[in-house]
Amino acid sequence: MLEEDFSELALNRLEKVRRMRAEGVEPYPILSNRTATTQAAIEAYEAAETAGNSEAVTATLAGRLRAIRNMGKLSFAHIEDGFGKVQLFF
Repeated sequence: MLEEDFSELALNRLEKVRRMRAEGVEPYPILSNRTATTQAAIEAYEAAETAGNSEAVTATLAGRLRAIRNMGKLSFAHIEDGFGKVQLFF
């Protein structure tokens, strides 16, 4: 398929992918190393909070990004997998 056959939106997406790859970022990674499900991550956080542990709980999650909301300098996102849903903020 020739690039002339794509809509303007599709061409913008292709250009964005090219820029990301030029910067060394793979927009569609083949492998993701999930360390926990959403349910396990929430349980680990709650257990640490109950125990009074002040160390950060870290987990790599994988799932469907359901929502992103930007609120000024903060952003919120919801990730959902087969075990539950978790809200992130950054």
